[in-house]
Amino acid sequence: MKIHSMRHLLLLAISLILCQCSSIDPAKKASVKRIVVASNVGREVTRHSIGFTAFGNKEATAIRSPELDRSINKVLREELSGKFQEVIFSPEAPPHVPSNPFAKHPDYKTWGQALAAKHKADAVFLITGRYYYPYGAPSYMTAEGLGIWHQGKVGQVQCYQLIHFLDAQTGKSLAHFSRYFNGRTLPNLEFKANFSDYSSTEQARIIQACTDEFRTELAAYLKGIGY
Repeated sequence: MKIHSMRHLLLLAISLILCQCSSIDPAKKASVKRIVVASNVGREVTRHSIGFTAFGNKEATAIRSPELDRSINKVLREELSGKFQEVIFSPEAPPHVPSNPFAKHPDYKTWGQALAAKHKADAVFLITGRYYYPYGAPSYMTAEGLGIWHQGKVGQVQCYQLIHFLDAQTGKSLAHFSRYFNGRTLPNLEFKANFSDYSSTEQARIIQACTDEFRTELAAYLKGIGY
């Protein structure tokens, strides 16, 4: 019995470490009918080639594809569908997180309140990319939102973003969820200097992997906060 209890506590502790979350208050959830969504994720994916030493690193290149942008927006609409009475997708994108880790972050609270007032929404759903050091390449920084780092013939898609679900009146967070150890592997994918250097099949595979990782991240967040 003691061993079983200890095991249960250990698993619970690991779960809390890997997933930090707080669900939305049921009464508040019932009152949120109309939300406005703003995102700056999906416009670009930066790729890095990581060498076995710093001398083997190659200059980062970006993927800018209308198809990627459309795919990310499609995922947003699909994952939010049916969860609220009305969802408005704002053409305005939230301000970017600064690349300097010591710089002050934008005031998303005030920005969200202004956006909610403009669209007469009950809550604001903001998604913004963030710069981050991937655990597999601590000396290299990814792009905002989505990034792929390559090592040899293996690519790793990473989704680094901040999601804010904010009250329209106060600008305060209605819930919180953090997912750790994300990412998916793209085998047999060499680093090429330009996205156009890949075949159409390879381009489609890269875009699909980025889209799938974004969907996984978004779905996990919504489930984690109670939707």
